[in-house]
Amino acid sequence: MKRWLLACSLWLMCVAAVPAHPVENPCTIHRHDVRPGDTAAALARRDGVDAHAFANWLARAGDTDRRALRSMRPGDHLELCIARVDGHAATIDRLRVRSDRAGRRLAAQESRVVSLVGVRASVITTPLAQGTPGKAHPRVSQVRIIEPLPAGTRLAGALADVVGRRPVVEALAAYARHVWHLPAKLPEDSHYRLAMQVGPGRGRHRALAMVALEAHGHLWRAYHYVDTRGHDYVVGPRGRGFEVLRPRHPVNHARISSGWGWRIQPVLGGREFHRGIDYAAPTGTPVHAAMDGTVSLCDWHGGYGRVVEIRHAHGLRTRYGHLSRFAPSIRPGSRVHRGQVIGYVGSTGLSTGPHLYYEIWEHGVRVNPLHHAPLTVAARLDAHQRKRLRHLIASVQQTS
Repeated sequence: MKRWLLACSLWLMCVAAVPAHPVENPCTIHRHDVRPGDTAAALARRDGVDAHAFANWLARAGDTDRRALRSMRPGDHLELCIARVDGHAATIDRLRVRSDRAGRRLAAQESRVVSLVGVRASVITTPLAQGTPGKAHPRVSQVRIIEPLPAGTRLAGALADVVGRRPVVEALAAYARHVWHLPAKLPEDSHYRLAMQVGPGRGRHRALAMVALEAHGHLWRAYHYVDTRGHDYVVGPRGRGFEVLRPRHPVNHARISSGWGWRIQPVLGGREFHRGIDYAAPTGTPVHAAMDGTVSLCDWHGGYGRVVEIRHAHGLRTRYGHLSRFAPSIRPGSRVHRGQVIGYVGSTGLSTGPHLYYEIWEHGVRVNPLHHAPLTVAARLDAHQRKRLRHLIASVQQTS
């Protein structure tokens, strides 16, 4: 008996000595049916993953996940497993894209028919209107008529239900508010017509070409014009309206090593508020201009090291610090275009390793680049652009 009690005591002591496994924080699965206009970032944002966390996950994502996102189409199914740890922002643990041929066919069919609750809709299909021979002009394929709008409908919401939540929809809402002087909630007697254009390629992507809105007995028209560099405009027949500015990421496939906010200064120590974004990348990685603009600074500048500053329209500036060298064509006064290489990643100035320090300034104040949504700014097309706009208007008129 004594031996048995001794054996039991030894066994209990061994069990007590075994370290407990840490309690894991399991992720929660969120499933989405992909609709036209949806992106993985937007769907993740609905589940509580902010743009900073998504960008960090994407920088670490493997080739399999990247290929899955590139192949995702309306009608597919996106499955996100979101992890939430106390005191930390929600992050993506893993994702999965399930391709659904039947769903894709259904999404393609639904894209031809407008289905808004309480709204009667019809689609008029007409022959494609051709542009000038030898030039690539949008080809308008469909006109959609929706009438009447429910009382108190918001134009941005109604358009988003049809063409997806895209920056151009917000620009159209701004145009209706500032040019047509219409309230956000449209009058009860409103109805509108949409003309869609077909893009090149096998997918034959459809984009918005025109919105014609009728209210209080008046008829207004606005056109979605895309220039040769891919810049989006919402303008009237004379080329006046708004441009949608989309700052691009300055370094391709780079990991964000330090985001916007409080941190410990890596060189000097102590707490500081980091008013930019650090992109970790090997020395010599190309750095691209976020938007069109003019180089205002291209020199050594204190803790920035070698830095390029670009002035853009509407009070915007971007800075690119710690560069190893500048691109040969970059000097003060140089005009640069969105995506153009302006320099190369380095570790000059106050830096502990190769990375790009990126800032956006808006009217003299630094703003968070990761939260800097596309801007809607006043613009006017030049003579060449107005000529291309007239081709677009002619295509719409042939289909109407």
